[in-house]
Amino acid sequence: MNNNICAIIDFNDFSKIKTLYGEEILFTDNSVSVAVLGNLYNREGQRLNAQAAHGLYLEYGEDVYLYFDGIFTVMIFDYANKKAFVMQDFFGSQQAIFYYADNEKMYITNSLRAIVTNEKRDWKMDSACVEQFILRGYSADNKSLIEGINMMPCTGYLFVDVANKIHCNKAYKKEPNPKREITNEIYNEVLADQIKACLHEKMATTVSSGFDSNYILYNLNKFLDNRIDGFCIGGKTGQNEIPDAEKIASYYGNIDLHTKQIGGSSFDMLPEIIYILEGSMYERGIFLQYELAKLVKENGVENIILGEAADQVLNFEMYHPRHQARSILKYNSQKFLSRYLKGLHYRPYRTVYDMASYIVIKKNGIMMNYFGVNTEYPYMRKEYMKLAENAVKIGERKKEYHKKVFSETLPKEITDIVHKMPGSTELKDLFIGDISYEAVLEFCKKSEFYTEKKFDDIYYEIDNYIKITYLETFKKMFIEEPEKYLTNTYKGYTLKELFPELVK
Repeated sequence: MNNNICAIIDFNDFSKIKTLYGEEILFTDNSVSVAVLGNLYNREGQRLNAQAAHGLYLEYGEDVYLYFDGIFTVMIFDYANKKAFVMQDFFGSQQAIFYYADNEKMYITNSLRAIVTNEKRDWKMDSACVEQFILRGYSADNKSLIEGINMMPCTGYLFVDVANKIHCNKAYKKEPNPKREITNEIYNEVLADQIKACLHEKMATTVSSGFDSNYILYNLNKFLDNRIDGFCIGGKTGQNEIPDAEKIASYYGNIDLHTKQIGGSSFDMLPEIIYILEGSMYERGIFLQYELAKLVKENGVENIILGEAADQVLNFEMYHPRHQARSILKYNSQKFLSRYLKGLHYRPYRTVYDMASYIVIKKNGIMMNYFGVNTEYPYMRKEYMKLAENAVKIGERKKEYHKKVFSETLPKEITDIVHKMPGSTELKDLFIGDISYEAVLEFCKKSEFYTEKKFDDIYYEIDNYIKITYLETFKKMFIEEPEKYLTNTYKGYTLKELFPELVK
């Protein structure tokens, strides 16, 4: 385990924090303990550890999050005041944070397994969360797939008043962002500064035919003298960026490119993927992210810089509540019609913020953390987001300004290659192997999570049945047989071994 903690608050004796694991990432004095998950920075871009965060809390108190930057979770346990805070970045961290409380204690952890295996009770699936999960692939109302266990929302922080045994979610204050004119020079300078601040001695990155990763790669080549590990995952029958990645790597000449293609074996590893994600989310890209994280680990990489969430950060809707409200209204209208027509024909997220926080950053961050890889996200840092808010205009959804500066900055040999290709998995690639789509369909129709639906698009149909298979696998591992499947390390069980009927 790389960057993980399971802390337990004793409501009757809040004099210290008990940890099932993660004691090594706690900084403690006689009155306050602090733990940091992810990469935490101050406003000046300096990296902070738990001791530095502890000092800032003593200085600024509950508003200390205003002085934090990066993609992080900070847990603060204030013994003197009998209060605890779990603070996250604007996007809700790259980790899913679970919490569970009874009358005596409260768990706060980034591992659902820790709660399930240490609290011996008759756990049940949460039916309301299951319904949301099938529609969206995540829950946005603090619920996990297990009844009684909650997840922190992305839009706020967790406040625990131990004396009154109250826990609630508090909203963040929005920081002011004065309007300013953005030029190509300013844009490149701010983005370069964020990338530079994320650097470690040896860095890796993804190589693709997209704009965001190539902007990062261009800057890494300016800042680093040593060779760079590059990674690209492609599809066997569908979208495949590997040929373009090979051309880009050849141009720079200092990239050691590692590649892999998605196939049926990726789908067969669904139990390990669920062991990693713990039901926090589903999106078809989890198979690509799993293979990417595993490939990164296999090549001994410890730090990787990624272009996650640039599509959302560079969308005007992120900064205009009125347009977010329109998206939510449109989502709810389509959701109602979909139920009435018994189909699933709308995007699974309500706003671009939800897409970034509940889907994009979680699937990547949780996967990489499981394989012991530290992740850096320059497009999600505060200074870049302030720049993006000033750069995008009402009506701009497709990163027009970003692409313009890109084309005027990078060498023509790269801009001629780059084009936007979706980086997710072609679902049909998952059924190249022993498990056929027909067998999955038959399996799902027997599931308690199945309801009859009509689909105009085969994509929605396949995606729906993969979600049902995901839920059945989760139920078997976390509800029915946790003592077998939720061991300290994954024991290599495959989907075919859990459900032999899937092999036809």
